[in-house]
This record gives sequence, structure tokens and C-alpha cells, in this order.
Amino acid sequence: MDNPDTSIAAKLLAEQMARYRDLFNSNLKILEAQMLHNQAMNSERHEILRSEIQNLSKSSADHETRIRSLNDSAVTFRTWSSLFNGGAFVAAMTALIRSLFGG
Repeated sequence: MDNPDTSIAAKLLAEQMARYRDLFNSNLKILEAQMLHNQAMNSERHEILRSEIQNLSKSSADHETRIRSLNDSAVTFRTWSSLFNGGAFVAAMTALIRSLFGG
């Protein structure tokens, strides 16, 4: 025959085990939700970083293009400046030779 105390203890133990199972399941669901949230946040951070890297690459390319253009302009200016200075030198020497030879 079943002892009433044993039956009550078994029911109590079954209730406690069911409670632990429910707590375990709820904690597991919370952890899964946190993990999904962290994955979503990391994914968003990666997208932002990719966007920033692309912007920096474009900016770098733009700066490089501008620097090359300015360098080309400076070389052109130096070339024309040298030609004009050289022309002035030739004109000055021609004037000096004319004045020396009375021309």
C-alpha cells in the first residue's frame, strides 16, 4: 500500500522538478534572446564600420587626386616661370650686347 507521506513527498518533488524545469527554460530563453540581440548589434556595428571604411577610402582617393592635380599645376607653373625667366635673361643679354657694341 502507498504511504500517504510518500505520495505527498513524490508529488512535492515532482512539483519542484517542474518548477526547476520552467526556471531553466525561461533562463535559456533569456540567454537566447540576449545572444540574438548581441548578434544583431555586432552585425550593425560591422555594417557601420564597413561604411566608414568605404567613406575613408573614397576620401583618401579624392585627396590623392587633388594632391596629384596640385603637383601637376606646380610643375606647370615652375616650367612657365623658368621659361619666362629664361626669356628675360635672353632679352637682358641681348640688350647688354647691343649696348656694348653700340647697336
